[in-house]
Amino acid sequence: MSGYKEKKEKLVEKISYYEKRISELTEKKRILTEKLKNITWLALAEEYDCKPDELDAIIAKEHEIVQKLNIKPMQNCNFPEHKEVKF
Repeated sequence: MSGYKEKKEKLVEKISYYEKRISELTEKKRILTEKLKNITWLALAEEYDCKPDELDAIIAKEHEIVQKLNIKPMQNCNFPEHKEVKF
């Protein structure tokens, strides 16, 4: 009967090892995700040719412009009716 007890102990050890590894890898993932977020922010700043701390204001202004464009219906425009094209 001691065979099962030893197998059980080995399985408990494996589970404990994997739980520790999962915890370590989760922390590494969190750190890399933060780095990715920062690099993405810097890339956007580079794309907009501005400083990273100016990016918030630029994005807010663009969002405001888009909202204004979406809210105002295009009146006094005589565009032809759009017909759906099927392929």
